[in-house]
Amino acid sequence: MKKIIAFLVALGLIIPSGMASAESNPKDKVDYDKIAEHMKKDGASQDDIDNVIKKIKNGEELDADKPENQKRLTLSKAQLHSTLTESDEDSEADENDSISTTDAEPTKKFTFDDGSYVKLSIEPIDEDSVKSLGGDMSTMATTGKTIKVSGKSVWGEASYKAKIYLSDSPVGNDYISSVYDKYIHTYFGTYSDPALKISRKYEVRSKSISAKSYLFYKYTNQSNFSSKTTYLRMHVGDAINDKYGIYVSYTGGSASYK
Repeated sequence: MKKIIAFLVALGLIIPSGMASAESNPKDKVDYDKIAEHMKKDGASQDDIDNVIKKIKNGEELDADKPENQKRLTLSKAQLHSTLTESDEDSEADENDSISTTDAEPTKKFTFDDGSYVKLSIEPIDEDSVKSLGGDMSTMATTGKTIKVSGKSVWGEASYKAKIYLSDSPVGNDYISSVYDKYIHTYFGTYSDPALKISRKYEVRSKSISAKSYLFYKYTNQSNFSSKTTYLRMHVGDAINDKYGIYVSYTGGSASYK
């Protein structure tokens, strides 16, 4: 019998139990140095980095991933116009306490108690000088803009571009004409089934319902093989922080916005 077992081991048909357990431990495959590196680039302190890595090793949920902690970045039409024209003039309409803005890219980083974070940005790329005329009065006299929306967290990042039209009429509806150039990157884990879609092309201003697009994918955490759906959402329209404008969120599938 010993000769038979030795022969099978030599052929690779029997794997010693210690080797099998080492190969099946997913935590051994997580590159914690890369996690620390990209967190540091995003401005995280060493204490935050150490705490996040400790939670990942223990298989604990990060605060940023909890549904009750989901955040969003809001940009008013006045702010969007300001970033495109690079105007240095401030006005009451440009004020928005929920974001920090630069001339080129409005960005907000939300950091939670455990050091995890979500970083959101809305980058205006260009503005059409010619107004678009829609098929009915509700979509007439709108100005086209191209924007890039991005979301970033401890475990990954995503972005895409969108062509949007913002109505100059108080009774007109904003809308999204196209979405493209999706990008997804994970720092520890894998993703599958990506989909970039316009889920509601036209705003319904009379009902305070915004136009909406999203980038969807399934994320699998490499440290414990847990899975979750992930959305990078972009809304355009009325009833956004009581303003006309845009907002973006980077959330798990359990978070839902109108």
